[in-house]
Amino acid sequence: MKTGIFIILFLGLFIFSAQATELNAPNDTTYIFLKDYGLYKTRKKNAIKQFYKALDDLKTDQPKILVFSTGTYHFYPDGCKTKVYYEANTTNENPKVCAFHFENIKNLVIDGRGSHLIFHQEMQPFTFDNCQNITLKNMTIDWEQPFIAQAEVLRVTEHYMDIGLDPRESPYRIVDGKIFFEIGNGQQNEWNSTLEFDRKGRFIVPQTGGTPCLGDHWNAYHAEPTMPGIVRLHFSFERKPQIGNYLVMSHAKASHAGVFIHESENVEVNNLRLYHAVGPGIMANHCKNLIIDRYQAIPNRSKNRYFSGLAEGLQLSGCIGEVVVKNSTFQGLTSDALVISNAIINKSTSESQAVKELKENGSHATEVAIKQNTFNSCRGSGIVLTSADKVQIQNNMFETSGSAVLIAGVSDTERQANGVSDVKVFDNTFNSYCNSSTYSLCEAIISVFPSIPKINEQSLPYHKNISIQNNRFYPFDIPLIYALSVDGLVFQNNTINKSSDISPFHDRQYNFSFEYCKNIKVTNNIFSDDIEGKNILLQKTPQNQLNTDLTHTFEIVRY
Repeated sequence: MKTGIFIILFLGLFIFSAQATELNAPNDTTYIFLKDYGLYKTRKKNAIKQFYKALDDLKTDQPKILVFSTGTYHFYPDGCKTKVYYEANTTNENPKVCAFHFENIKNLVIDGRGSHLIFHQEMQPFTFDNCQNITLKNMTIDWEQPFIAQAEVLRVTEHYMDIGLDPRESPYRIVDGKIFFEIGNGQQNEWNSTLEFDRKGRFIVPQTGGTPCLGDHWNAYHAEPTMPGIVRLHFSFERKPQIGNYLVMSHAKASHAGVFIHESENVEVNNLRLYHAVGPGIMANHCKNLIIDRYQAIPNRSKNRYFSGLAEGLQLSGCIGEVVVKNSTFQGLTSDALVISNAIINKSTSESQAVKELKENGSHATEVAIKQNTFNSCRGSGIVLTSADKVQIQNNMFETSGSAVLIAGVSDTERQANGVSDVKVFDNTFNSYCNSSTYSLCEAIISVFPSIPKINEQSLPYHKNISIQNNRFYPFDIPLIYALSVDGLVFQNNTINKSSDISPFHDRQYNFSFEYCKNIKVTNNIFSDDIEGKNILLQKTPQNQLNTDLTHTFEIVRY
């Protein structure tokens, strides 16, 4: 009897759950199952033709859900749509090879249901061109043979070192003493740059991210195979890597985004795990209203990778409206994690109607919320801003090898950009590995450094209204904040505790540096007793523009 009651209760719960799931979609929603078009587990056969069979059924304006059957699918360039796109931070080699290409599509949810999409050669997994009301969710993107190789450091001497490579994941050849990696279609790329990742901590080894980690002239090496998967590099490398660490060996240029969103409106990416891309992980270009939730641009640990994508994790260029990036993780990227820029619009390129309307009615407002994300070790900064109206950076964790937050910009006449006008950085944690390598513009854990060719004390401030409050800092070195050409910067109610994880090395010997700034406030902060420096630099910044309660404990240095 009890068993019967249990079965009835279980069936009732199952029916209720199914009904609740269906209620999430409008009543007129059409479900389009890719299995009905012949998409099954493909055993490395090209599955792209099944998608294009279904494409015509996606061109109605009514709500629709494109559904994958959970599985692993492989995709190759053959049979893919090709189109010319100019994408920021990628090469201008065109046309782009676009696997899942959506153009002028409205009201579509793409549900991977946990599927693994494996790509081969240079291609762009997802492209949304002039689309509206789109959701991409619940899938993993990876490459069978990525465009980055990884080598374990096996032996290091004064005159050579031995490295271990996986020839299945990164097929390679040695030609005239140099290592070339096969990328498919008979093409090969030469090893051209390197990062060293700590084996245990999975972070970029301090002081190696912004300079050649093997020292200058490292590419004068002569490679010799010693046994399958092991290569001896003959050269007296200026800097020796640690045995057991991994060298991440780049050999390709960024050519395609992982997900490219072009002049589209109301797009959400949800629960997407992107292990690799041949360029920026997600690139949004002149779009209105974006939500990026539970996005992971991270290494594929099941393959023991320490690297993820070939460029930025998320690049937002010229976007307007509401932008939300939350609950996401960035790690192992060979560039900055998240970049928000005001790109120049090519006049020969048409804009979406949504973008045109927003500009015509005079509303250019962009409100960006970056919250509850993890910015692990990548080559470069965590967040890079060049312009935006309102930005909230809240409840994030940073341990990036460059500045955690870099507010940049360019002021020359050819690439004018409006600076930030309202940035709030609060309730974040800045761990000890922040700013652990030297990069251009990364003068401190938070660096405000626009490029201004001609500046004097009469110049108008480039950025304004930056508030840094209620954060936790664990610096290993002296520089906390660097700001150039800011009107209105508040550093308040923060806790700063010195870390001993890394030996100090920065040339900048000031906790706070303010150059050509106005209306600066540094009050009500808690510093551990062992914090070094205890000073504030005012360079071309009048002392009456600084409001601080540190005058008795910190030295004020003026130039």
